[in-house]
Amino acid sequence: MAYRVVDTSEWTAAQLDPYWPEIFAAMMKLKAKLPEDASYCAMLVTWARLQRKLWLVLDDDRFVAFAMTEIETMAATGKKAVTLKDLAGYGALKAAKEICETMEAYAASEGASIGQLVGRDGWRGFAKKFGYEVASVTLRKVVER
Repeated sequence: MAYRVVDTSEWTAAQLDPYWPEIFAAMMKLKAKLPEDASYCAMLVTWARLQRKLWLVLDDDRFVAFAMTEIETMAATGKKAVTLKDLAGYGALKAAKEICETMEAYAASEGASIGQLVGRDGWRGFAKKFGYEVASVTLRKVVER
């Protein structure tokens, strides 16, 4: 398997077109796992407004997953961070090495000194293998009205 993580920001609509059914299916899969946090409409709007970058994880040219990144400035320090906010597909964690390497290279190219992953707890195991550590934890409770 030859995994590639591809930045689609310079792609034409014709290049993206064959992947949309699988991108949408993966977005719906993410929404099903995280219904309070994920919406394919919100993901597409942030991408269309150039607030997030869309990446495709491919095995040769076959779709494996999509990922979205956002560049943020840390309020306390002013340091730039590239944050991987969405990752979904079919076997994406098999490409974890390529995903981490690509995101870190992208962060460096953008002058960011921090790479972050925001996701469900299942990411913790693979992230640790690539040098990521827990910086904070979000605890949540649904408050009934």
